Amino acid sequence: MERTHTADGAGKVMPMREAVAAFVHDGATVGIEGFTHLIPTA
Repeated sequence: MERTHTADGAGKVMPMREAVAAFVHDGATVGIEGFTHLIPTA
């Protein structure tokens, strides 16, 4: 996976598995959303 970096060298893109392992603590609840709010419905 290609990684992008900010001016200070900190990466902003990583695989989901790696991000969850690094930043989500045991017992935490995570909401993952996409673009479904852009789908028009009647």
